[in-house]
Amino acid sequence: MGLIESLREECIQISIPESYPRDKISILRAIAQLAKKSPILTNLSEDDIFNGLNEREKLMSTGFGKGIAMPHCALKDITEFVIGILTVPNGVDFDSLDGKKTKLFVFMISPESKRNEHIRLLSGISRILNKSDFVDRLVSIKRPELVREIFLQHSNIEFPIKPQEESYLFQVIIQDEEKFNDMLTIFAELEGCSVSVVEVNNASYYLRALPLFASFWNETQKGFNRMIIAIVNKSFSNDVLRRINLIINGLDNKEDVMVMVQKLFYFNGSLSL
Repeated sequence: MGLIESLREECIQISIPESYPRDKISILRAIAQLAKKSPILTNLSEDDIFNGLNEREKLMSTGFGKGIAMPHCALKDITEFVIGILTVPNGVDFDSLDGKKTKLFVFMISPESKRNEHIRLLSGISRILNKSDFVDRLVSIKRPELVREIFLQHSNIEFPIKPQEESYLFQVIIQDEEKFNDMLTIFAELEGCSVSVVEVNNASYYLRALPLFASFWNETQKGFNRMIIAIVNKSFSNDVLRRINLIINGLDNKEDVMVMVQKLFYFNGSLSL
């Protein structure tokens, strides 16, 4: 279930009465009361919801700054997500990480059994709320249905994907230190090639930690092990493979090099040498 289905119309409220207390506990009570309007939470009381939210706040404030808070909790006895929005234009003290008053509360009550979906939805909501001036825009709206509409307009922000030339991902694992520089030079010379080197360990490095294998290796036998990762344009790929094979074929022991090549569906960005 996505954000569109989980953001409940009945759980969106514009402001709170002027006479309503403006402390953190009172706001959590107001959120619990608002969440309870959803039929999804029929099996839970307002106290159940409040306690779940309050326990989460005890770990660390969900007021992450910029006028925003995302109170959330995972509870038993529900199978669907309930997401709602409460706006408080004048702001309240919610122990925000930046010390500023909080004006926009986007809350989520989730099934305890759906942790991965919980994290995914939190991440999506956080991305939306980090948009410049988005909080002030939502807080200024006077109609709940319009708050929901504008919020969801940003839930699936598309970004243009530029046409890319066909490329391949090269992964070369090398355990022969003498040949490492030759291999790296192949990729470093290529125009438009993004390349990086990762230091890795032989399997024996980990096996020696097991009592059964401890007697076979010692601390000085770590050995040389590097992995070159590179994105290579299709037009260069055959030549790169040819040059790599020349190096491999020159090795007396070919067990010290492994080459893997995969066709890339998509990549973005680049790496400097």
